[in-house]
Amino acid sequence: MTIEERYETETVSHSGLMALEKGPVSYRKYKEKEDTSTKGMNLGSAIHCEILEPEEFQNRYMVSKYSIPSGKNATFVEELYRTRPDSLASYIDQYTEEWVKNAWEVSELKGTPQKAWEAFTGDTDTATKLQCYWEYLEESEGKFKLDYSDVEIIAACKESINNHKAGAELIFGHALCDVYEELDIVWKHDIFNFKMRSIIDKLIIDKESKTIKMVDLKTSAKNIHKFIEPYEMYGYYRQLPLYEQAVKWYVTNELGYDITGWEIESYIVAVQTTGNHECAVYAPSKGDKVKGHEDTLKALSLMDWHFKNDKWDYPREYYLGDGIITLGIDGKDSV
Repeated sequence: MTIEERYETETVSHSGLMALEKGPVSYRKYKEKEDTSTKGMNLGSAIHCEILEPEEFQNRYMVSKYSIPSGKNATFVEELYRTRPDSLASYIDQYTEEWVKNAWEVSELKGTPQKAWEAFTGDTDTATKLQCYWEYLEESEGKFKLDYSDVEIIAACKESINNHKAGAELIFGHALCDVYEELDIVWKHDIFNFKMRSIIDKLIIDKESKTIKMVDLKTSAKNIHKFIEPYEMYGYYRQLPLYEQAVKWYVTNELGYDITGWEIESYIVAVQTTGNHECAVYAPSKGDKVKGHEDTLKALSLMDWHFKNDKWDYPREYYLGDGIITLGIDGKDSV
């Protein structure tokens, strides 16, 4: 891809800026990656969908009627299904040595491919569960897969938000305002020439009070009352000011509003996917907004250098110096 093509087609997001912090190679892998979503990430996305876009849930997710198996036997079935012959009518009658051996090797099951196949196609309780899993894979083709226990977690998280006075108002309230959910904004930064992209979970525009509320729904398996840790670790204090810029651009350029003198408020509605599924609502301090904006500008400047120079194998300091980067604990002595 040429420099011109990258500026024209590639978008820069908060997640991309966080990837660049790990190094330009990590950023390129992030942009070029295949789907590497974890079960926890898929659950978080499902919670977002049920809460913000419930009408889309059935189109995107398939809930198993049975408990989804895990472990090497499940991996064996998954690999069989993934690599199944196009002409496959019934797996029972379609044993081929190469097909089964490949799935057996991927699953790292002990014994032999033949034994793994017999464990799958037999008449034991384990075999029945694995055969039901195959049927589930067929039924859920093209959809994200959920266990019934996931549905219980989703329902508990939704109820927890609904029971929280601030969370319920931000997520389920504001019926008389203009509301946008899962708003995907591709926008132009005032300083940098690459395209920006921000997905706003919920945008609330109150024209009467001249207030814009931006809500970011976060899920976490960890203690939701210690949210300061992911808030800093994942750069959420930087994400919110960046999203505010995206919202200003969108409301001004796409909706045509003059928002001079308007208030823009940012909130995080956080819900825990474990334990009691507690909910907490947070707002960044004024100091964090300033720091988040400054740190984001630094990250965007770094991204801009790599875009302009099309150098992605090493950090910027490598190219600007002799290849040796000076370490400094306080950061002041680094190149």
